[in-house]
Amino acid sequence: MCIRDSSWRAWIAEAENRYRVLSIWCRQVHVLGLSFGASIALQLNVRPRPRSLVLLAPALHPRVGLLGRLALGLGLHRRPFFRKRLGWKSEVLDGMEAAREADWWKGVPVYAAMCEDDHRIDLSSLNHLRRRSSNEKTRIRTFPAGGHVFVETEPKDELRKEILDFLREN
Repeated sequence: MCIRDSSWRAWIAEAENRYRVLSIWCRQVHVLGLSFGASIALQLNVRPRPRSLVLLAPALHPRVGLLGRLALGLGLHRRPFFRKRLGWKSEVLDGMEAAREADWWKGVPVYAAMCEDDHRIDLSSLNHLRRRSSNEKTRIRTFPAGGHVFVETEPKDELRKEILDFLREN
């Protein structure tokens, strides 16, 4: 499958197919998603349910200014004029919106983390997960710095340890 030629719905279908194959061979499956991959993870509709979700820089709310938030709220991001100014593909914004509405994962332990200086994703993404999560093992974490793909920056060792501890507990 060529990702750049596919829709976010096709990415979800592909992830669900791969999850089903993996769950045949493994008793416990944990799902990890980075950025838009975290949005995809939140939309998986699979059985058995994953043991946990690890969501790094979860792309649920893009970091945009006031005009951008207004345009998104009114659905104007689908218009070429606004889409170009927002700096996001409308397909990705639609996928983020669908991920915000997904609720199958309620009850599943979630580890979610992002950096305060993330230039792509707004911290309200973590607040969204915090409000919607119902599992007491869920951990929501912010790091002061590290950017968007912070797995290769300063907090990487601390992040790696926290994720491994979370996976062991679940």
